[in-house]
Amino acid sequence: MDNPYKPPVADMDEVENTVSVNKTWWRIVLFVFVPLEIWGEYESFAVNEYDQSLIWRVVSLLIYLVFYVALVGLAFDKKILGSKFWGSFLPVIILNDIGELYLVFAVFNEELMATIVTIAVIFPILIIPWYAVYKYYKVRKFNDAE
Repeated sequence: MDNPYKPPVADMDEVENTVSVNKTWWRIVLFVFVPLEIWGEYESFAVNEYDQSLIWRVVSLLIYLVFYVALVGLAFDKKILGSKFWGSFLPVIILNDIGELYLVFAVFNEELMATIVTIAVIFPILIIPWYAVYKYYKVRKFNDAE
């Protein structure tokens, strides 16, 4: 140490300049959600119990395919598209899910308590894709800033 007034120089690795992501958790989410999505989309197109239009079902399928692209990027640390895209995609997936819930509840004439219980069960599951897109947006935004 030649100069006691000079601050020390730290060797910064590239790993420390990234946003921390628990890849194991997102891989589990991916491998749980993909079979459920395949099953749900199959039922949506084959059965169509909520009497949704074909355009709505195709648009919803495309939106969730884009979500799975973000989930793959998050789980396997892939850089797919830019942060601006993912920031603008977040309201799209949220509005799509709220629209789906509205269409489902519009078909069924359930009493208010049954509707509240159903939303209380479904809402935590809906937050996972929203949070995944938000987290991927933050990761891409941090990595784009470098």
